[in-house]
Amino acid sequence: MTVVDPRLADDKSALQGQAKRYGVKVLNDAVITVARGKLRVASVEVSAYSNGTVGAKQADLSCDLLAVSGGWNPCICSRCPAARRIGITKNSASYPARQCRPRAA
Repeated sequence: MTVVDPRLADDKSALQGQAKRYGVKVLNDAVITVARGKLRVASVEVSAYSNGTVGAKQADLSCDLLAVSGGWNPCICSRCPAARRIGITKNSASYPARQCRPRAA
């Protein structure tokens, strides 16, 4: 199992330690840029990620499952159904709460 995480590596993180103990490989500073397969996912392409910019391809990983987590964020969960704009911060790869206006019709 491999976790692809756009955030910087933190060797002191409890989650990093747990992943290592359970044999889970963590690729930090990376994002999935391509998913391949016809009727099901067969592989993904992993690329470098730094300061909001996708870099060079790092690896092709064979897989039969691709799970994506953005976490629960009240800003997104309450604003998207109301057709409001959201934004991502490049440094933390997160969606901070912001003042936003409804989209023009």
